[in-house]
Order: sequence, then C-alpha cells, then structure tokens
Amino acid sequence: GHGQAVIALAGDRSGHRVATLGADQTVRLWAVADAPPLSRDHRAEGARVRAVAFSPDGRWLAGGGTDGLLRLWRRGSDRPPRALPGHEAGIWALAFSPSGRRLASADRAGRIRLRDPDGKGADLALEAGEAVWSLIFLDERRLLAAADGGLHLWRLNDPEHGHRFLKHADGRLTRMALSPDGRLLATASSDGRVALRDPATLDLHRRFEAARDTLWSLAFSPGGERLATAAADGSVSVWEVAEGRRLARLSGHAGGATDVTFLADGDSLVSLDRRGRLHWWDQGSRRKLTAPLQAHHGAVWRLALAPDGQTLATAGDDGLAREWDLFDPRRACELGRAAFDPVRRRQYLGAEAPRASCIQRQR
Repeated sequence: GHGQAVIALAGDRSGHRVATLGADQTVRLWAVADAPPLSRDHRAEGARVRAVAFSPDGRWLAGGGTDGLLRLWRRGSDRPPRALPGHEAGIWALAFSPSGRRLASADRAGRIRLRDPDGKGADLALEAGEAVWSLIFLDERRLLAAADGGLHLWRLNDPEHGHRFLKHADGRLTRMALSPDGRLLATASSDGRVALRDPATLDLHRRFEAARDTLWSLAFSPGGERLATAAADGSVSVWEVAEGRRLARLSGHAGGATDVTFLADGDSLVSLDRRGRLHWWDQGSRRKLTAPLQAHHGAVWRLALAPDGQTLATAGDDGLAREWDLFDPRRACELGRAAFDPVRRRQYLGAEAPRASCIQRQR
C-alpha cells in the first residue's frame, strides 16, 4: 500500500475507516469495513500449518507442517514450495537469523534443525528432548528455544559445549518474545504467568500473573514499552512493561486467543482465535477497527508480520499459510476517489496510486 513501512495508523469512531501514515510521508485512507484484506494462499498438501515466518529481506515465507516438512515459498512466485524433510513430528516453531542466512525449525519431539534458506550451507541439528514451541535468534551465533520444561540457550559455533538449560518450575513454557532493543526476554507459560529475563544470562527480572489460564502467545510493542498477551480464556491483554500494569483487556476471541502482534504504529494490534478468526484492534480505545475476519476454516495458531509492516501471514489447520495484504492501495480509492483532485491524489495516495482501479470503481 505504501512505498515504505507503515509508521502510524488510526481508526475513526465508526470502525469503517482507517488512516495510515507511511515512511514515504503519504497518508492513505482505507474503507476497512467494506472490503476484507486481499489474501494470497500457500497450500501445504496433506498437512496442517502450525508455524509461519518471513525472512528479514521479505523474499521467503516459511511454513511448518504437522507432517514434519518445512516449506519455503518464494514470495511473488507461483512455483510450488521447496519442501524440506528433517522432522519426524509436527513443526510448531520457526525463526530466521537476523541476516536471514539461517532458518531454524523445531518440532514437538524436541528436534531443532538449522539450514540455509538458499540451500547452500550445511545443516545443523540440535536436541531439546521435549516439545519446542518457540525459537529466537539473539544474534547469528546464539539461539534460544522455549520447550515444555524450560529454556535452552545454544552457542551455535560450539553447540555441544555451549548449551545451557534453565528449568521452568511451574507449568509449561508456551512462547517467548524478545524486546526490540534485545535487552529483555519475555516468556509465557501454561500457568498464566509472564517472566521477564535477561536474554544473555537468563537471569529473572520480574514475574507477574497475566491470566488464570494458559498463555498461548505474547509480543512486545515496536517501542518495547508495552507487552501484549494472548490467553486461552479468550482475552488479549496489553501491559506496561516497566510496572507490570494492565492497560487494556480485549475480549471476544472464541475458543481462546492463540497469537497476537503489534502493528508498526504501536497502538493497533492483530490477534487470532481458535475458530480461525483474525481480530484487528485499536489498543488505546479498546475497540475493534473492523469486524472479525474469518481467516481460516478451523483453528489458526500462528501469525507473522512481514518486514514492511504491511503484510501478515497466518498458519491454519485448513492446510494454508495465508498472506494478508492489510493495506492494498485499491481499498484507499473507496474513500479517496470523490475527494481528491490530481494534486491531492499524489500528495495523499502517492505517485503510484492506482488511478485505473479508481476510475473503474467510479463507473
């Protein structure tokens, strides 16, 4: 939708329109209630998709299947995915290294595989010994894994001797998130508590109760000052990291809230539920920006935001990894066509505004 990343977003009180500001300094208006986001489907034949991740350069979308295959789709291409074996159990966690030269995948049996997405480098296998639900690269040489029983930290240049395990005493670890500045690690657990740790030493800073049920996901805001949690009780909560104070509680996630992420503006967020629906929230007003979208048929467990901040990927039990174009420029014409002359069209919609599609809709 924008030539560069989306840096601000705001919705009106009606819930029918959203304005976005791009790093290219264009403002665009979207009729979100009238047209759902455009999507591109990637099918994992014979499997449910339980994990998705974008490469840092945006070229690849990775999907982890219940059949143990890691699939790599080249974005913008109609070619079938590369299907990479190496797991004997379903893949639930994926992570690209900061450079994009390594892709880590982990399964319910505790096996972790690291590969070069371009197929040029040597593979590396690690064993956690139990189900792994979340992976994070601290840098090119260190990998964190959240498993049922605790946290694993590997030095990848010497994984045999450079391995540390921190046992989790209460409940099972379910997810983890790294703050944007890399200084704080947040972990979620089945007992509903969040732990904040030093990612390098794993020392505990603070722990607080976020829900009375399992936490399935958590995510930092772009500035790192807030943390969102998604719980099995159907709620998404937003917390002030410094004080552990709840700022908002967003309900209505049927079957439980399975994943959550902030968008680039830091005030809006997207969440998923077990009924396959996608929810788009304004955290400040605690309102939905649009009605819930039926993203998948069946449960949907994972989402990922592309580096440009404009595309979202979801992983569904219907066998699809689905990309959502949240800010397709054709939807901006719904609101802008009657108000903008050529000068204002260029100012607010940008030089690449799709004039043809606007004209067609006017007829």
